[in-house]
Amino acid sequence: MSEGIININKFREVAPQLLWRGAALEQIDAFEKAIVALAKRIHVTAEVVGSHSSKSIDLPVVRISTEAGAFTLRDNFHDINLMAILKSPSTLSLEQLFADIQEPLSWEWYLAEIERARGYSWREWTDEEMNDPRILRVRDKRPGCDMWWEKKGEEKDRWLKRTSDPAWYGRDWSSGEFAWDGDFGPGVKLFRQDYAYAEGIKITTANRRYLKGVSDFIIATNNLAASITMIERISRG
Repeated sequence: MSEGIININKFREVAPQLLWRGAALEQIDAFEKAIVALAKRIHVTAEVVGSHSSKSIDLPVVRISTEAGAFTLRDNFHDINLMAILKSPSTLSLEQLFADIQEPLSWEWYLAEIERARGYSWREWTDEEMNDPRILRVRDKRPGCDMWWEKKGEEKDRWLKRTSDPAWYGRDWSSGEFAWDGDFGPGVKLFRQDYAYAEGIKITTANRRYLKGVSDFIIATNNLAASITMIERISRG
């Protein structure tokens, strides 16, 4: 790849008074340097396919094409959104894809999060009330307090399945989704994949997380280096 990222230069025209001008220009340089370096290792082409706005600055949405498929990226100064549309299902396990990018979370960590949520979101509920799917409303236990605490049926259902399904974590407690190889339970290695808001990316996948065997996904990564590493790993298979 000798021509660089097609149509990238127009994004260098950033008003000098904007506070994040320097960071925006650094972002463009980082994209170009990362893709030129990647092109020395695998065959790639790259072009701007859209734009998005962050800190009042128009920023590029870049598509990198390899023999494995198309990878669309955008940087909003806080994270990188990465969407992949692959020509065939990925053969990489989560551990293979995220090695040296993200440390997996343990089953013990997950149980500790359950205890944290129990002590906060469910603190007004006795164990019996909490574990009965029919009870969706309880009275505050403090003397002289006439308050009621309510839960929606679907939230209660997710909580009751907490040791077999971590859906409650991303829907009711924190953000992002977990993915794991094999069975969910003791000994599992959990990989948290943050939600991609993807302004400027035309989303053509319903998969909001990567799993072995998927042909498309969109996630948020911590930085450009992580995204480029994932693109190269998937492209090499």
